[in-house]
Amino acid sequence: TLEISRIHKQVLQAVLDLVLGAICLSVAFALQPVAKAEIAPIDLLVLVFLVPAVAVAVFYRAGLYRAILRYITGASLRAIVPGVASSTAALGLGLAVLSSQVSVAVLLHFALLFFFSIGGSRLLLRWVLRFPNRHLRQPALIYGAGQSGQQLAAALNLASGYIPVAFVDDDTHLHRATINGLAVHPSTELRALIDKWAVREVLMA
Repeated sequence: TLEISRIHKQVLQAVLDLVLGAICLSVAFALQPVAKAEIAPIDLLVLVFLVPAVAVAVFYRAGLYRAILRYITGASLRAIVPGVASSTAALGLGLAVLSSQVSVAVLLHFALLFFFSIGGSRLLLRWVLRFPNRHLRQPALIYGAGQSGQQLAAALNLASGYIPVAFVDDDTHLHRATINGLAVHPSTELRALIDKWAVREVLMA
């Protein structure tokens, strides 16, 4: 895990969003050279800095930076929508003032690129923070694919020295099903699973 204070993590997130916004806006203009040619270079530079700043301000107000990255959810990511919408509106206003026409293509490209880059960066950071030493964790089988087994798998995924690789259960209705990304196997395959994954621990749920 990154050993830095929460306020520093929030600042880093804001800086990352500013950089991503500037890159997305630059790419959006690069895809529409005609629209780019109508704006003076100094005005374009102002847009590249100001438009992402609008998004960061809205992200902050919407609580995006208060969300803990390790446990960020889809609900937290919804805070991205007003920020992207506000920055796109600011870009549209800037284009209306600085050029002879507003390029809808530039607005659309920027909005899509910015939304997916912000959302993707959060999901990537969550994965890195949750599983910093994933390759060092010991594979484990969970005996029991019911509610308690699923809760155990979720707990192991959050923080532990083990990584669940499969469920084992005696309920024939669950065999060959996939629960939370883990396959359910019958107990008759236990030995084969242990050999396949080099499992040292079978955890009872």
